[in-house]
Amino acid sequence: MLKRKENETLNTENNNEENSSLVSEPSVTFTDEKETDNKKVKEDKNPQKLTDSEGFAISSDDKITISEDSPDYAKDIEKARIEYNKERRVFKYISYVILGFSVLAIIILFVFAAPIKDYGIWICLGSVVFLLVLIYLYNSLSKKHLIKKATEYIKVYYNLTNEQIFDDKEHFSDISVDTNGIVDKEIIATSRIYKNVENIGARNLITFKYNNIESNKVLDFTLSDVGLQRRGEKRMQSVFVGKIYYIKHNLQLPGRALLQCKSESDLVYKINDVDDLESIIESNKTVLFSNLNKIKAIFTASIINKIESFKYDNSLLDVVISISKDYIFIGLDYNDDIMSNASSLDKGINYDIIERLKEENLKAVEIISELQEKLEKNYNNAE
Repeated sequence: MLKRKENETLNTENNNEENSSLVSEPSVTFTDEKETDNKKVKEDKNPQKLTDSEGFAISSDDKITISEDSPDYAKDIEKARIEYNKERRVFKYISYVILGFSVLAIIILFVFAAPIKDYGIWICLGSVVFLLVLIYLYNSLSKKHLIKKATEYIKVYYNLTNEQIFDDKEHFSDISVDTNGIVDKEIIATSRIYKNVENIGARNLITFKYNNIESNKVLDFTLSDVGLQRRGEKRMQSVFVGKIYYIKHNLQLPGRALLQCKSESDLVYKINDVDDLESIIESNKTVLFSNLNKIKAIFTASIINKIESFKYDNSLLDVVISISKDYIFIGLDYNDDIMSNASSLDKGINYDIIERLKEENLKAVEIISELQEKLEKNYNNAE
């Protein structure tokens, strides 16, 4: 199981139930360790807080108070979010009442029933067992119900936000969204971006067609939220949590390439599966490794500039690109403010993030499309 926050789960095994595990308190965070080169960096999983004036549409009460700047679809998301929040609080308050009643009942029983000769203690013990069973049954039923409600909310969130991200019908078509879908992990593994990746978590599987108007070609894309983990000295370490796009290029390339363009954040984990590759570009911001003999005709100055034009900050940590024998991948490595936006249950959804994802989605797709064209031009026949 891969988590950045206690209430935000990327499932590595089963996405049916635990994928929407939002039943815990949304304010809980945790820290993780990443190794960068020979040093360890303690990750700050609680990035700078955004204020209500920076895109949040609603306060933490139960009223839908959409701001004038919020998009039209915000009301439907907030309605689903608030409905889930209400039920979550009701179940929490009921659990407090049951716990308080149980404690009071146990005290009364031991004060008045325990002194009864011969069978008083058995009355107490039987009552305690009954209360424990009651608490267990309530917790089990409430958890099952809240997971169902959380799944419904997550589905509403992803369906509506993905409609906005892919609303450019001129470029995007045949969009299929499966919030519980799991990307093919064997394909992700062929990207060979990081060494010793043991866990691949995934959710929100999307397939779509991209129409490159200039070349008049249509490409079949797969996109998914993906988390990659490797085993550290003490525990599993996140090396990537973000969105990965890929297409199949059908060129049977004789080699591969890895590129990373990064922010200055200490949370960036450097690409390292490069033992069989040569260093082509190495700067403070961008590195490129490859064993393809025509790599400079693929990663031209213009495409490097386009990759570097992403807004690298504490939200978008880095962009990684892998060209393998059969696929082209681009990964946008995000921090928690982006990846946990759906589970901002008390604070509210930051809709500015959706607009940012929309812009970066198109740019990522355009980059892959351009790389595909250059590969076809230079490697129509595998060498």
